[in-house]
Amino acid sequence: MITNHVLTSEQPLFDPRLQRLLNVTYISVFSLLFLHLLNNGFIIRSDGPSYIHAAVFRSSLYPTLLAGYRLLFGDNNYQGFVLLQLCLGYYGCWFTATSLTHLFKLDSNVKALCFTLLLSPYFFGDYRFANLILSDAIAYPLFLIAISQLLRGLIEQQTNYLLHCLGLLILCILTRRQFLFVYPAFAILLSYIAFYRRQQFQLLTLVLVFIGSMLVTNLLERSYQYLVHDHFTTVPFVGFQLVNAPLYVANAEDAAAFTDPLQRHIFTETFSRLTAQNATLAAFKQNKALVDHHYHHFAGVYNTICWYTLKVVLAEHGITDWYAIDAITLDMTWTLLKRHPLEWFKLYFANVNFKMGGYYYTVLFLLLL
Repeated sequence: MITNHVLTSEQPLFDPRLQRLLNVTYISVFSLLFLHLLNNGFIIRSDGPSYIHAAVFRSSLYPTLLAGYRLLFGDNNYQGFVLLQLCLGYYGCWFTATSLTHLFKLDSNVKALCFTLLLSPYFFGDYRFANLILSDAIAYPLFLIAISQLLRGLIEQQTNYLLHCLGLLILCILTRRQFLFVYPAFAILLSYIAFYRRQQFQLLTLVLVFIGSMLVTNLLERSYQYLVHDHFTTVPFVGFQLVNAPLYVANAEDAAAFTDPLQRHIFTETFSRLTAQNATLAAFKQNKALVDHHYHHFAGVYNTICWYTLKVVLAEHGITDWYAIDAITLDMTWTLLKRHPLEWFKLYFANVNFKMGGYYYTVLFLLLL
């Protein structure tokens, strides 16, 4: 008689004595790695000072945590803060690995492998953020836990886990505003539930909490900006980020599209300097030997466009207030997008495709979706 067996944590791969030895080895290795990271101390570089000094264009949660830590332990030593970051990071990776093990009935050794893979950004690659005073260090584990709750809610058809995900999503967005992209994804999920799983979930509760989470997040962002920077608005950094791609795909003739003289002059001066630095799509087309793809070229000149050119031009015109910068760059974004929607979409798609791992993985993920 042939039977199917599902590999579970109750059915270990190895002899119990060998499994115990493996478990001790896992715990020892992960503990030593934790102590190794802790021994590296705290690292302040790149964007770190902007969080420490609560720059106006930074989201609220991480600067608030840093301010609370300084209030309790002093201004100069962030070693204890790194300890907290590492504890949250380890917990987030362990929680996610445990959730996957539970949901898909995996062996404990597979759980250890998942945990190792999730921890890999802390030890490998150019951007190891475990010891950096940057919001990535808490955004990563918070997002892992949120996604774990989302998966558990979907697979086990439990409304509470999806509500937990929405609560964690508030923290994610308050840490890094880029996580706003999860809201459209969650809206698609609610549509799926409404059409196919209405009986298994408390749909009305989910919809109300979903709307409420967006309102609460927006209110908390605005309240922080008002209390710290005297402006009841969201983080004034959207336009400065959005305008980069439209500036990259623009051409000199686009100056005529600006009705505001100041914006026209800022665009003309910025684009002229970008052209001189080969930091435009036109420069890439003229010399494709620069890189193998226009997205890689854009990624390479991103900081040149915004920080080393546009920001400098704005400052030369006396525009240093980030709320004014946000308003101007948002207007410039829409003006340029109307002129080059196709070029912008191609660049945006190339960005998504690259982050997915290429065309094959993009198609695979779309099929899975």
